[in-house]
Amino acid sequence: MEDTGVSAYNGAGQAIVSPDVLAIAGKIVSVEGRHAAAIRDLRIPRNGYFAPHSSDFALDPLEVLTLVSPYVPRTVTVNASGLPRIIVV
Repeated sequence: MEDTGVSAYNGAGQAIVSPDVLAIAGKIVSVEGRHAAAIRDLRIPRNGYFAPHSSDFALDPLEVLTLVSPYVPRTVTVNASGLPRIIVV
C-alpha cells in the first residue's frame, strides 16, 4: 500500500494548483517513500531493494482507485468521474 500511496501522490502532483497544498503533498510523499522503503526492507532484510528505482512511479487517479478498490468497503461508493486525467511518464 505504501508504494501505491507514493505513486498516487506522484501522479496527482501535477493536478495540484495551490503551491501550499503542493508543498504539503511533497512532504507527505517523502514520508510515504520512507515508509515504503522501510517496509520493503523489513519484509526481506538487506535485499538491495531499499530504493530499487532511481525515481518512483506515478499513477493516474483512476489507476489508484483500481488498485485500492479491493480494500475499500463495498458500502463506500467512489465517484471518480470528476478526477483529472494526468500525464504519466
